[in-house]
Amino acid sequence: MPSKLGPHVLTTTDSARKMLDAGCRIIKMVDDFGLGQGLENNPNVTVIGRVYANDPRTAEAQQKGGESPENAARRFINSQKEKYRLNPHIKIWEGHNEPVWGSHEEMAWYAAFDAARLKILADMGLRGVIGCFATGVPGDIELWKSYIPAVQAAKQYHGILGLHEYSSPWMWWMTGRYQLKDEDEGDEGWVTLRYRKVMHKYLKPVGCDDVLIAITESGLDRVGYVPPGASSGNWRTNAEWWKTDDGSKDPIDYWRNGGRDPEVYFAEQLMWYDRELRKDPNVLGAVIFTVGYLDPTWKDYDIAGTRVIDHLVDYIRREAAVPNAAAGSRAASVVTPPPAAPAVQPAVVITPPASGQTAGANLLANGDFDDGQHYRWHNTPEIVIPNKWDFWHATHSMPYLPRQDQNFDPPECVVWNIAGAPAEEKNLFWLSGTYCLKIFKGWGAIWWRLFQNVGGLTPGQRYRFTAPIYPDLYMKFDPLQGGKILADDPLAGEVRLSAKFSGNEIETGWLDGAQFPFGKYTFFALDFVVVGASAEVSVEGRGRWGLLNNGWFVDSLRLEAIGGAAPPVPGGNLLKNPVFTGGTYLPNSAVRNMEAPNGWQFWAADERTPKVSRQTESFRAPRAGVVTPATASPDDKDGLAGGLAQAYRVVGNWRAIWFSISQPLSGLTPGRQYRFTVQLMPDPVDKYGAGNAKQFAADPDGGEVWLKAQSAGQKTETLKRVTTDLAPGGYSTLTHDFTAATSEATVTLEVRARFALTQNAWYIASAGVSPL
Repeated sequence: MPSKLGPHVLTTTDSARKMLDAGCRIIKMVDDFGLGQGLENNPNVTVIGRVYANDPRTAEAQQKGGESPENAARRFINSQKEKYRLNPHIKIWEGHNEPVWGSHEEMAWYAAFDAARLKILADMGLRGVIGCFATGVPGDIELWKSYIPAVQAAKQYHGILGLHEYSSPWMWWMTGRYQLKDEDEGDEGWVTLRYRKVMHKYLKPVGCDDVLIAITESGLDRVGYVPPGASSGNWRTNAEWWKTDDGSKDPIDYWRNGGRDPEVYFAEQLMWYDRELRKDPNVLGAVIFTVGYLDPTWKDYDIAGTRVIDHLVDYIRREAAVPNAAAGSRAASVVTPPPAAPAVQPAVVITPPASGQTAGANLLANGDFDDGQHYRWHNTPEIVIPNKWDFWHATHSMPYLPRQDQNFDPPECVVWNIAGAPAEEKNLFWLSGTYCLKIFKGWGAIWWRLFQNVGGLTPGQRYRFTAPIYPDLYMKFDPLQGGKILADDPLAGEVRLSAKFSGNEIETGWLDGAQFPFGKYTFFALDFVVVGASAEVSVEGRGRWGLLNNGWFVDSLRLEAIGGAAPPVPGGNLLKNPVFTGGTYLPNSAVRNMEAPNGWQFWAADERTPKVSRQTESFRAPRAGVVTPATASPDDKDGLAGGLAQAYRVVGNWRAIWFSISQPLSGLTPGRQYRFTVQLMPDPVDKYGAGNAKQFAADPDGGEVWLKAQSAGQKTETLKRVTTDLAPGGYSTLTHDFTAATSEATVTLEVRARFALTQNAWYIASAGVSPL
């Protein structure tokens, strides 16, 4: 499902607006409610308001003063209802902030107060947030037993249980196994993820563990117990100490893999927290304290205008395309009888475009496993691997993938002799010889990788790595329905091929069941031009759900030189799927006609995106996909000019569109210059004249194109405008040079067409990044 992170707003900022524009699902505003305008009818965003109390009495003072909970609730609302009236776009309001209670009697009073407040708000047509407890409060967690009536009222009046969760020096401190003592809290925590303790122990027994929950403040702040020598405080306080830590025990890869930007590291921690929140469907989200401030007390907490925001905005846009867990059923079965024999499929050659035929011997050692020799990987009896090959698998500590519902398990691996197979399987899993590799786990989610380093290669030569794979993925076995009932969700099985050499990596991107069938062999292939004299080639498979059988068979892998190859780009093209032959995916499962190329991240503006100057019609989502001569409509033929085999097309007829495609890169050389190149054809048709002749829009504001690059905090871009910088109706080659600040960078092609033309079409033939 999409990200559950959003901004906590003390004053309106561009950064908070960017998070909203990117598609965040929650926002909380304190006394500055401007950003809530226009969101009242958007069911995808939870908008929460909080008013600084005009009545100086705290909840604790009201209770100690002897007021009844009902009178106290009425007094509280009366002191704030003018703000409610002036801001009708806010429908959900918080109560007292961070009250602290020390006894069951006090907590019972507060439960009655919050229940009464919810009823009064409901009579006004509003909803309420209850609780709003600070991190780790109540300190005596057993006091939750006395607060149950308020949670029950929240379910009755559609209220929300609000909690604050901070930690330090990392977001995951005091969760799971990250404890001061040798303990493991499982999927719960004492500060962050504390809400799970409350759900599991106190709410579930009374049928309230499905109450809506919002983390109405989150981030890093001082907590009681930290590792010896560690800092404690907000993200700026921790920044210098982080640089002394190697991150070897982190549940994320950023610091452990050499990242050293504290702002990006904090964003990655928040993204870890988000992935946890997304496992609990009743959690609406968490707002980050803070995105904008007025009181200098909160200056060091603020992330507005920092790379934290940049990183989170990219993440929120990227994750907005991920379907909700409820989308797509894995329960309904589609019966696909297993084939009688392994029907060999044509090679699926992904990137770069295939050219030339394979020539010469198989360069892999033991590529077909038929010497029968094998070993126990890391002395693990259940994982037996063919000689000359290496292996890797995900563990239970690996962060969940979208919609994944259980931890990854270690797979079991067998180098299987055909002599030991049942008669009905002898013609299924062996392509040659007498051995194949079987990788499997019953009722387990697995992610595995098989790889080999190959030397003696010729720099500049094109090679093809071919990996036949049989995904034996089935949900149940029913003899009356043909035997195996194959998995019906494409994400039940994914495959990726890659080649690494001289700091470069070429890969297919993850392909799923929408690109290949389960229950038969597919010959996957990857073409690449090697830079040095060696390369590591690998094949990966993963299944994110515990099916009855999460099984994979591999046999007859090959690495061969290709004759007649085209001259390589100097240094090689570092982009995945650069000419869009590697298939597509749906960034938004609800929009079937908006496809993005595999390996690329896609973003598009919609009706919620603010208009720009001179724009009259709102932005609307475009149609997008790869067109070929076989699938192109008459209007698309121009986009395949010059004999192009395919092009990626983004189009919006009678609508203003704004979109981008981007791709992260790794393995760059810090300080080295790179060139980002795009072949692009703008086709902005104002109207059609005699003989269906196109009359292109003449206003340069009608089409803007940016090539962008970001490496760490360094951002650069090149802007081109249609008619002034590039001609419509034909392809132009656009370039943007940038210097890598670190080993990682992201390149982006962004297009904005602010006028609703007869046809707003954009064709992209290819893209590339190569060193200069």
